[in-house]
Amino acid sequence: MISNILATATLFLGEVLPQDEQQVLEGFCTEAFNHWSRRLKDGVALEACQFALVPACALTALEGFLMGREGAAAPISFTAGEVSLRQEGGNFMIRLQGLRAAAERLMAPYVPDEGFYFRGVRG
Repeated sequence: MISNILATATLFLGEVLPQDEQQVLEGFCTEAFNHWSRRLKDGVALEACQFALVPACALTALEGFLMGREGAAAPISFTAGEVSLRQEGGNFMIRLQGLRAAAERLMAPYVPDEGFYFRGVRG
């Protein structure tokens, strides 16, 4: 499954990476897979959510990978579905958070809700 995640992340990135950067991105893909696999609800099989898991892992991996390249001289610009990321102008780090948000939306049906909620609030 890591090879599918890596291929998806590379597709989203829209550029051919040198071998050393490809290996770094693969490491981020592996870590993203481990992260999302650990968060799955009890009883959810990897195969049951693979169509969401692969792009979610790719987006999560790109978040880390691009954060590491943020200071690089080459400007970064790509679009993955409804998420558009451009380094020039604006706050790049805030835009990176859009990748994580998109991954969270993809995986929402398959992971426990860790959102904020009120408990025992008196009206």
